[in-house]
Amino acid sequence: MPAPKGKLTDLPELGAFVLAHALGLVWGVAANPLIFRSLVAQGYRDHSLALVGLAMSIAVSIVVLLIFLFLRKAMAGPGAPA
Repeated sequence: MPAPKGKLTDLPELGAFVLAHALGLVWGVAANPLIFRSLVAQGYRDHSLALVGLAMSIAVSIVVLLIFLFLRKAMAGPGAPA
């Protein structure tokens, strides 16, 4: 169901967006500190830790985008146009 003209988005799409980003934030708060703590314990303290952080940020962004696209499709229902 497309949004009416002049409206930014419809409610299912907005819900999918908020839910996907909330899951990304939960990952950032819950899992990232555990991963970085174990890397520091293994001796990664130089610039390679920054590269790992950048790679994880990019990976989480891609996963959040994929979750959003999946939720948007799922919340639109079976009769929604592609």
